[in-house]
Amino acid sequence: MYGRYKAKLYPSGFEDGGSWRTNRLLERDDTPGDVGICLSGGGSRALCQAMGQVRALAHLKANNKSLLSQTKAMASSSGGSWLSVPFTYLGNNTSDDAFLNGFVADPSRLVASKTAGHTAEETLDHLPEGNICRGVTEHFSLPELALKALWLHLDGTPADLLWQTLMERHFLTPYGLGAPGHDHPISLFSWDRATLERDVTGPNPELDAVDAHLVASGADRHTRPFLICMASMFVEQPGETFESLVPVHSTPFFTGIAGRPSGVDANGRPVGGGGVTSFAFNSQLARAQGTDVEVVQERQWSLADITGTSSAAFASTLENLLASWHSSQLIQIHQQHADEHQSWRKQNLRDPEQASAKLEQARNDGLLGNLITDLKDLVPKYRHWSVLDPRPAHTALTRFADSGNLENTTVAAMLAFRDIRRIIAFLSSGTPIGRTDRGVLDRDGKEILGTRILIHQMLAALFGYQPHQEGIGYKLYEGDPNPKRPQGRNSRVFPSDRFADALHGLWNAHRQGKGAVFLQRNLPVLTNPWFGVQGDRNVDVLWVYPSDVPAWNAELNLDVRALLDKEQDKHGLPNISVDQTQLTPTQINLLAHLSAWMVDVNRELFLSMYAD
Repeated sequence: MYGRYKAKLYPSGFEDGGSWRTNRLLERDDTPGDVGICLSGGGSRALCQAMGQVRALAHLKANNKSLLSQTKAMASSSGGSWLSVPFTYLGNNTSDDAFLNGFVADPSRLVASKTAGHTAEETLDHLPEGNICRGVTEHFSLPELALKALWLHLDGTPADLLWQTLMERHFLTPYGLGAPGHDHPISLFSWDRATLERDVTGPNPELDAVDAHLVASGADRHTRPFLICMASMFVEQPGETFESLVPVHSTPFFTGIAGRPSGVDANGRPVGGGGVTSFAFNSQLARAQGTDVEVVQERQWSLADITGTSSAAFASTLENLLASWHSSQLIQIHQQHADEHQSWRKQNLRDPEQASAKLEQARNDGLLGNLITDLKDLVPKYRHWSVLDPRPAHTALTRFADSGNLENTTVAAMLAFRDIRRIIAFLSSGTPIGRTDRGVLDRDGKEILGTRILIHQMLAALFGYQPHQEGIGYKLYEGDPNPKRPQGRNSRVFPSDRFADALHGLWNAHRQGKGAVFLQRNLPVLTNPWFGVQGDRNVDVLWVYPSDVPAWNAELNLDVRALLDKEQDKHGLPNISVDQTQLTPTQINLLAHLSAWMVDVNRELFLSMYAD
């Protein structure tokens, strides 16, 4: 809803040696260990693995409550956000069990298809109504998503809102959290009714008319952790040959940039310093006095915005795909999916007949190429103004990006909250853990013995290391003027000399056959201005890295093992490619059950995280 609204600033206090704390916003006395769980990005693969991991935390109990209900915060990126956002705000029409599917403790109980004596959750080719992963089983391939983007654009959705609207339709609308029949998101979100009235509708009664989504609660629900949904924003830096990315935190209370990263936004202003009441993000600042601000905005910051922007790497992928299409290819793909998409168009477009008429007219006039060109800029853009420099002025649109393009684990983002003492880092990767030709190089350039272990770059960056390079190994970012993957050079939050320990621990756990799960205790936290992280403290981190797990494979019955072998040979499951966006129920359930089993079989480590 267009208007001028009152909001509050949430300074991070980073410049004064402070940082955000969840317990200043949400007081809880039932979070032993002050655990934060991190769901990494990785598209549909990450979504399915996160479903299994959260399902297992909902199953395991301590203090007569599920571990999930005792979790203080949940940070997510990309595919992890496809799970975390709708789960946090899940409507009353879907149970937690249906959303996550049921936990199966014994892998030998899994069956390929409906079998007498076996439950629905034990059946691999079945997903219950309301299950979050149903959103990636049909019409979720990259070509079909590109075609859907075209239909939405013909229906009036601006190019830079197409990806967010697509994610809304797939992951939010089924739970009453979207806005079908509109050409853009039209809602806002907060924590609970009291928070909504205090921060949003009380100061702005006119916002009573906007749909407001509140965190799921009730006796039949697991208590929701404090949500931290991550995206990133482009900034310009003098002298750089590429644009840097800075982290953007979205929570039920505020959205913004915690630290003091270098660079300026599209308005030439410094960025960082904190956030603003979440509904008021993507606005133009009209007045600022202390922590009180007034903003002008066309519509409110929504769940679709945070879910879509968190996974916006796929928007760039669709841009490239559309740019490679010729008119004949568009027609071919349209004809291939015309009947299948007819129902989708009726449910998701305001005027499907008019959209079809526009496509046919463009085809008759030979202007299909122009339609494709109209979609050349799918990267999300929003209005941004800085808490560090809150001056009223016209604000230009600044480009946003997938959080995984910057820091995919969300561990650095979680550490911006100083009251998190233990972290469970669920890492989803297309790179299986394995042996390689070179290991970790110390500050003198000497290889550390026993570190010839290949693992995804996202873990290395947290310790200040560049991605592994064949023939070289893991090099430090520090002192390298031309690093591989420059975006990762700002992600270091742990001492570099502890990286070898993490590699050893994960590799040894992997060799034992129960999954690469390793608890690294007393990791010193380093001050990181880019992410708003203050040091001078230690945390425990439980690393969970999915790869082939022989002990789980051995417990499967012969039919299911044959299915798994086929998926491993063809797609590398569980380390399937991020580009494989559409998955079958069988692939989904294999990923989820394996991920849940890895938590359960290592339960003592997980239980120890929730013990004071």
